[in-house]
Amino acid sequence: MLRVHFFRLAITNACYALARSILPCNERIGFPRGTFSLVELLRGEKLRGRVICDKQELPRFVKASMVRRCRMKQDNYQPWPIFWSEHRQARLVGPTLALMDERQRLAIESLFGPWLYSCDPSYRSWKRPDPILLGGSWTSLKMQFGNGFYHWLMDVLPRLAVLDELPADIKILVPAQLASFEQEALELLGLKDRVRPTPETHLVVEHYFFCSPTGMTGGMNPYAVESLRKLLLNKKNPTFSGPTQFYIPRTGTRVPVNSRQICAFFESLGWSVVYPEKMTLAQQIALFSKANAVCADHGAALTNLVFAPSSCRVLELFADNFLNACYEIICAARGISYRHLIFEADELFQPHIDLSILEREASDLFQE
Repeated sequence: MLRVHFFRLAITNACYALARSILPCNERIGFPRGTFSLVELLRGEKLRGRVICDKQELPRFVKASMVRRCRMKQDNYQPWPIFWSEHRQARLVGPTLALMDERQRLAIESLFGPWLYSCDPSYRSWKRPDPILLGGSWTSLKMQFGNGFYHWLMDVLPRLAVLDELPADIKILVPAQLASFEQEALELLGLKDRVRPTPETHLVVEHYFFCSPTGMTGGMNPYAVESLRKLLLNKKNPTFSGPTQFYIPRTGTRVPVNSRQICAFFESLGWSVVYPEKMTLAQQIALFSKANAVCADHGAALTNLVFAPSSCRVLELFADNFLNACYEIICAARGISYRHLIFEADELFQPHIDLSILEREASDLFQE
């Protein structure tokens, strides 16, 4: 199935490349004419801004780690420069508001870098309406991979870590529709009145500040982890009191076929079964900030491990046909003890969790 996906992607990219070479391009119509690098312009002193770091130092992962088992190369996307840059009369185009220069090229950093730029909807967009003119100072949080709890916390919000280096009156372009947790995060950060929901796909901004993504989505990104802790850890709900040992079941898709039995198993051990999606973001931060031991089906709620103490112990449960090391990576950045178990699953990625294996392999996790 994975080979079929990459074959289709290669064919799609080839078709777009052919159309890009044939069709004309100007400010209103035509596919972008390739890419350019903002960080190279910064290094050549052709832009004002600052490179925060060129490369992050990453830990090594052993053969038995989920990073190695899932084969997604999530620890390979370095160097990945983290920076901000300043632009006058900036042209932002497409669904992700990518930065376009006078030669109709897009900044590759606004397309999530050299590995994924060809898939960005702005790079594939060929028609642009009349531009909307925006006066004043702006930055943008619209980007590829901006949807969902994990992506909002790990990919989007860390871009705001440099906000204190930008003009005090800067405003922020955000997606036209924000989920409740996205709105809450902006409110917790005191930014609710500074954001502009932006459905438009063609803007000319008087004074634009580009804040780079801080790492490949799903990749090893200690900077993002520490930035999130600085931004949000002190925003936890001080009145919320939750358990310190808990299990997080999946709901919706990829639910284990014996989910009820798993919940009953953990309750028999004196653990709590919690559903973070039913909590506010501030409550989730508070819950994980006191966590001693966590077991969970693979899912976005584990993004909150960013806020867990380094003394926390984590066990993640996987379907054998749906592996991803993004939460092991968060634990590695925090120094949290992490383990995983993999179980056979059906074609809907629904595993059957063998409780005897769970009890045997994780007995120490269930002890105070």
